[in-house]
Amino acid sequence: MRAGRNRRLTAAAAGLTALAAGGALIEWRHTKRVARDPEREVLAAPPRGRVVSVRSRDGTALCAEVFGRDDATTVVLAHGWTESRSYWAYVIRELCRRDLRVVAYDLRGHGDSDSAVDGDYAIPRFGDDLEAVLA
Repeated sequence: MRAGRNRRLTAAAAGLTALAAGGALIEWRHTKRVARDPEREVLAAPPRGRVVSVRSRDGTALCAEVFGRDDATTVVLAHGWTESRSYWAYVIRELCRRDLRVVAYDLRGHGDSDSAVDGDYAIPRFGDDLEAVLA
């Protein structure tokens, strides 16, 4: 009975080792592909605007960036879950070429914005955040 248990433990350890090695190989290949991506430079150095801090209704500090003239028509960009304002690099460049004022901000708990003061990530809080950015 003990020999069977030892064989199972050895097989489990070997399986975990193989899984870890496979994961490391996949990560290595992915890193190599990213390094060869011609768009890497653009995404690594997104456009830079004027950084402003915005306070939401509950006190959460949000990081926003303003591009273009203050008197131009304004477009506000809000990214998706688990992203940041840097994901808008191409959109920001194109909108600025069209002489628009662009405001991009990081959602609470994302990018350079603070985590929610009270841990509240409900949809209405994101609405409060957008309202604060618009103000």
